[in-house]
This record gives sequence, structure tokens and C-alpha cells, in this order.
Amino acid sequence: MSNNVVGNLIRKKRKELNLTQAKLAEMVDSDPYYISRLETGKKKPGSKFLIALSNALDIPTDFFLGIESNVALHEQVSTIEKKMEKLSVEDKEMVLYIMDILIDRLSTEEE
Repeated sequence: MSNNVVGNLIRKKRKELNLTQAKLAEMVDSDPYYISRLETGKKKPGSKFLIALSNALDIPTDFFLGIESNVALHEQVSTIEKKMEKLSVEDKEMVLYIMDILIDRLSTEEE
């Protein structure tokens, strides 16, 4: 994955969490200038720093490694979780029941 793609991912997630570059830098024991250089693709983070970013931004390291299917799936699951938080217990059970039926049906069709 290119530096610019990683930088864009960092910027997007940082903004979603309403973090400044300074605050994120503080969270990962770095400085805002380094965060800026990451976000603009001028620097490439090392593996230890990616783990710190992953923890600070509450996202899996796969997100940075470009494992696209996991990134997309993680984002979809997060969206579903946020929506389900607003549901009653009974409605949550109904959603899970429907999902089980669909998953079973789709996995049967693939066989």
C-alpha cells in the first residue's frame, strides 16, 4: 500500500474521531509534524508505529496493511454495530435472526 493511501486512511480516521494531529501525536508518543508527514505521504510509518496508531485510532492493523476485504468488512460491521445500538433487545435479536437466515441461504447457494 502506498504511503499516500496510508496517510489518507490515518487522516480520515483521525478526523472521524475529531482528533487534531497534535492530540493523535500525543496519543502515540510522537509529534504533530510527523503525523502531518504521514498524512501527506511524505513518511512511511514503521510496524511498531502502525501498532500504536492502530490502538490510538481503534482500528485493526489490517486497515493499514491494505487487506482491503478486511478493511471494508470492518467498516461495514462498525456501521451495523452503531445502527444496532439504537435498537431494542428484541429488535437486535430479530436482526441477528434475519442475518443468520441470509448467511445460511447464501452459503448453501455457493455449495
